[in-house]
Formats: sequence, C-alpha cells, structure tokens
Amino acid sequence: MQRKVIDSNQLRSESLRRYLKASRQSFAVMTDYVAMEAYKGNALITITESMEIVSDYPGQVIVLKGTRDVSVLSGRLAGLQSRMIDEHQTRGFATFARFLKVAQRGDLEIQRQILDNGKAATAHMENMLTTAAEITAVIAPLVRDFSDENKAEIRNSTIGSQELINKIIGAVLEISAQVYRSLPGPVNLPTFKELPNTLVFRAVLCCYLMVIERGANGGGAPVIKVRNDMVDMYIAAYATFFDGVLSRDGKLTRIHYLARMILKELPQ
Repeated sequence: MQRKVIDSNQLRSESLRRYLKASRQSFAVMTDYVAMEAYKGNALITITESMEIVSDYPGQVIVLKGTRDVSVLSGRLAGLQSRMIDEHQTRGFATFARFLKVAQRGDLEIQRQILDNGKAATAHMENMLTTAAEITAVIAPLVRDFSDENKAEIRNSTIGSQELINKIIGAVLEISAQVYRSLPGPVNLPTFKELPNTLVFRAVLCCYLMVIERGANGGGAPVIKVRNDMVDMYIAAYATFFDGVLSRDGKLTRIHYLARMILKELPQ
C-alpha cells in the first residue's frame, strides 16, 4: 500500500492518473488546503476540473480532517495516520464525485452549495495572509544567528552538520510552543517525545526551513507569496506522515526531503 499526499498542481496531471491507475493500493491523500485551492476562481468550473481524475478512482482517495482538528491530535506513534483521516468524508468521496457531475448537468441547489464552499475557501485563504506575516516576523530574524557555513549548508540543501540540525530543532521547539499557546480552546499539550509526531511541530519545521532558506539566499518576499509558500509547507508537513508527496514544485519537494531527514535525527 502506498499513500501519497497530492499537491494541488497535480490534481489535473496525468502523473496522478498514472499513479492511481498503476495499482489499487495506490492512494491519493487529500488535505483541506488542496481542496480549498481547488475552488479558486470560478468554483463551479475549477472544482469539477480539479477533481476529475480522482473522481475516476474514488475508492483510492483518502480525505484528511481539517488542519485545525489535526493540529490538536495526539502525537502518540500508534495510530498516527488513522487519527488524521476523516473516515466520513473518505467513505463519502464517491458520493461527492457524483454530486459534481449532477452540478455539471445543471442542478441549481448543488451549484449553490459549491459556490458557498468556494466563498468559504477564499475567505480562509485570505485570512492566512495575516498568519503568514506573523510567522515571517517570528522566524526571519533568527536567520541572523547562522554562521556563513550554516548558510552555505542551507543554500545547498545539504543540512548535515549536527550544529545546524540542533539549531533548527531548538528553534522549532520554541516556535511550536508559541503556536500551541495561541491555539483557541482547551488543548492537550503533547509530551516532549510526542511533539515531533504532531502536525504543529512538522508544519513549523517546514515553514522554518522555507524561511531560513529564503534568508540564506538573501531574499525577502511579498506576504502573499509567503502565504502561498506556507500552504505548500503544510502539504510538505502532511507528506512526512505518509509515503511522500506527488508534486512538481521544487521548493516543496526539497523542504519535504530536508524535513524528513531532520525528523530522523529525533528519538522515536
């Protein structure tokens, strides 16, 4: 069995079709961010076109819970993947695919639901601009603490020295603690051992790697670009829980690889 997280740039790609067609044990793992991006533009058109390939293989689609819900899950190693899966939406994906076809044929009620979902997705993505600005403000100054040798490792994607790995892990632990303190509602804080198995830790790790790579290369970026990169980093983080990612985005796949490498340095 193979479970790969699907990036939005692969939804309409023949590489996704080949992956699913190759084996009934090849599964496409869908995150909420990829679903939201599929509603961009004219939702009635984009969601149908984006879901066309996976709709041909509904039994091979795994839908994850929303990021907010996944963020507060336990980091206990046993059952890690299964806790993230939305069983109801996964079982109901074939029905969702049929609804899209009915909407194409002109069902006004389902079309209205799709448009409402599109508006909600757009609003959520816009709200992420604030989060992107906040995360950049926290992480960016930390790049100054890296030596020239550390920056060279980061630029070349060859993070290997124990000194640099320890710096990254230390910073990610500190930022993850801040994130947990900012989560709304009662949250059961993970133990030190469980923390690396949480989405919060892995998303922070990927975002941190993305920002320090940009800093090591001497470049900034508009907040909207950082927002888009953050979405990619969440996808990279989700992929560390499964069997990798299907994407043609070089930065996303590179950060995903580095994150996996660093996670191997942590005790399980």
